[in-house]
Amino acid sequence: LSAAVACAQGSYCPSSGLSSVILCMLGSYCSSTGMSAVVACAAGTFAATTGLSGCASCPVGNVCPSTGLSAVTACGAGFYCASTGLSAKAACAIGSFCPSGTESSPTACSIGSYCPTTGMSLVTACPAGGYCESSGMSAPVPCPAGNFCSVTGLSAATSCSLRNYCPSTGLTAGVTCPAGSFCPSSGQSAVT
Repeated sequence: LSAAVACAQGSYCPSSGLSSVILCMLGSYCSSTGMSAVVACAAGTFAATTGLSGCASCPVGNVCPSTGLSAVTACGAGFYCASTGLSAKAACAIGSFCPSGTESSPTACSIGSYCPTTGMSLVTACPAGGYCESSGMSAPVPCPAGNFCSVTGLSAATSCSLRNYCPSTGLTAGVTCPAGSFCPSSGQSAVT
């Protein structure tokens, strides 16, 4: 008579009287010989094939949020996954954005745009009446008095032209000097 043989790594024997082993299932592993049950892959890892003795770390750009996974989940737009073995994705910070597939770190919002909330996948163009002078802005700057911002996506305000004045902040156009006054220079916030 021959002796019983222990189930090999990557397989398990859940009951007595078996004539063959059962390969460990997707999303699980069997790390040692003689196992009677599988072990679910931990969050941050996965097992895409059967018969494994260990789980693989989630690759960069992906997340494995729960136990027992057989496939990874792409990090997704508005988030980034900069290292291996992640069980949670990180939202892009205010002032930055993460297009779909961002692996390393968020991208600062470009000049002429802003990113007002976390988890943005696209930038927001600065609105007319404001400007965004540097990258990484979380809010537009209202055009100051004496200036106007006529279109979206500006990186600087435009001085009010001759014969016009800009009496308040956030204007999209200058105001024509009224009869009985004059505006002899550009950038005026009041009539003379």
